Parts: sequence; C-alpha cells; structure tokens
Amino acid sequence: MENEETHIPVVVESEETDPAMDSILSALDIPRDTYKDYNKVRDALVTALESGRIATADALTLAQAMDHPRAYEVFATVMKSTAEVAEKLMDHQTKIRELTGQKNEAPKTQTTNNILFTGSTKQLQQLLKGKMDEIDVTSEVETDE
Repeated sequence: MENEETHIPVVVESEETDPAMDSILSALDIPRDTYKDYNKVRDALVTALESGRIATADALTLAQAMDHPRAYEVFATVMKSTAEVAEKLMDHQTKIRELTGQKNEAPKTQTTNNILFTGSTKQLQQLLKGKMDEIDVTSEVETDE
C-alpha cells in the first residue's frame, strides 16, 4: 500500500497475535506494546547501523580517491556516528534486560595456575599416559619427624 501523493510505502501492522509469544510475554510480565516498541527501536537501530557501515566504507573510498583533508574529516564523522549507533543498540539491550529483570551474567570459570603433584614419578608417567584414571589424594604424605 502506498500513499498516492508522496509514493511512500505505508506500513500496516498486523493485529495478529502469536499465542506462544503471548505466553512468554505474560510469563516475563512484559506488556505486548513494550515488546513491539522494543522490536521497532531495535530494527531501526540495526538498520541505521548497517547504513552507517555502508556509508563508512563509501566515505573511506571517497576520501582515499580525493585525498583531501575534508573528505577524511567526513569519514571520521560518519565512523563516529556509526559507533554511537552501535553503542545505542547495546544501551537499548541493557535497558530492556533491566525492564524484564533478566541478568546479564557471564559464566563463571575458575582458573587454576599452579598445581602441585605430590606423587611419584612413576605415578605421574602413568597418569600422563592414561594408564591411571585417578590418584588417591587422601593418602598420608611421608614427613620427616
């Protein structure tokens, strides 16, 4: 459908509802309008980011061809604007996570740097060759008393 005076496409939103999405939204206590708005803003930011990426590449090509300081200045401005849009997209994601109560936690990993093997050389060889599945760590260590 187009507006006849301006020939601009008019987007008509469907009022169809997805029962699966409705159940997810209700479980997370998110109104449908909030979800729709989130998607619209996200789509707009992603589109702006892609356009900015293309504009950055074109501005760089133009700046290299012209080899003029003003062209490089325009390239830097376009690049900065694209980076700001990317930052806005991340802020948008953070805000929606805060609204829905989701936590953005990275998986916790534990790094052990210094491990001391207190067995014999023979046990170490067997362990490295895979002939020994486990080592009894509960045995008493010989001490000089």
